[in-house]
Amino acid sequence: MNPKIEKLDSYVLKTLDTLSGWKYPEIDIPKSDYNVFMGSGSGACVAELFTKKFGGIFLKAHDYKDFLQRGIEKSWKSINIVSASGGKDAVNMAKLCKDMGYDVNLITCNPNPPCKELVKKIFFFPSFSDPPTYNVSTYFSMIHWLFNEDIQEIKIFLSQIKKINLRKYKYIFFVSDDKFASIAQMGYRKIGESLQGLGANGEGSSQAAHGVILQPNKNRLVIRLNCDFPVSGNVTDIKINSYLGLLSAVYYIIGQNQKDSDIKNTLDQYAKTVKHNNWQLSERQ
Repeated sequence: MNPKIEKLDSYVLKTLDTLSGWKYPEIDIPKSDYNVFMGSGSGACVAELFTKKFGGIFLKAHDYKDFLQRGIEKSWKSINIVSASGGKDAVNMAKLCKDMGYDVNLITCNPNPPCKELVKKIFFFPSFSDPPTYNVSTYFSMIHWLFNEDIQEIKIFLSQIKKINLRKYKYIFFVSDDKFASIAQMGYRKIGESLQGLGANGEGSSQAAHGVILQPNKNRLVIRLNCDFPVSGNVTDIKINSYLGLLSAVYYIIGQNQKDSDIKNTLDQYAKTVKHNNWQLSERQ
């Protein structure tokens, strides 16, 4: 393993120690039901969180193109791409918007984003140069700005968490209060990115009630995020009424289970994914 790459739990603590000292952008997006926020991967989850502050709808990498091209509504108040890197899918999103005659904003942590020539405004959030796929400081920075939650409370909460041996199981399911569904989805994605041999999924409790975890499974761990969803079998609870607090706890627990071989796998597979998708990256990435 590259000795410069720390595990996720270290990045969580490092970021929490730094968030309050960073300078954040002034964002002049109007509050409106006619805002569009879009992103890919965890960026799509954070795009959803931006709608909680500004209003509007959020779109993911698989549906933004169809929605914009077939949509009847054309007079959007704003169209915004949420992308830590400002590259990858953000380039295609920005190009489509420009080709359709839309002005588009980029919400990013990259001072030199590959799609910079395609967007009207760039709202730059501070972050560390996280390792590929980590996106700890990047999206933590945005979530902290959005909700301004108590960082000291979160740090105390993390200090009281007991280590969970996720390797005892074959499948991890995150179920959350509906308010925090995006955090459940970021959690299962981070399992897939970070821990070899574990399957994962996640939903808000209303969605999860529709058959997803009705069958007992001795090889499954259900992690409940600020909810009391009824389920049999192996269950653990993380309860803190905070977007950043829940995400910090989830990433912290995952990091405690990372092995050096996991990080190597991530870097190797990421390189293949970049090549396969012909993603544009800047030097920062």
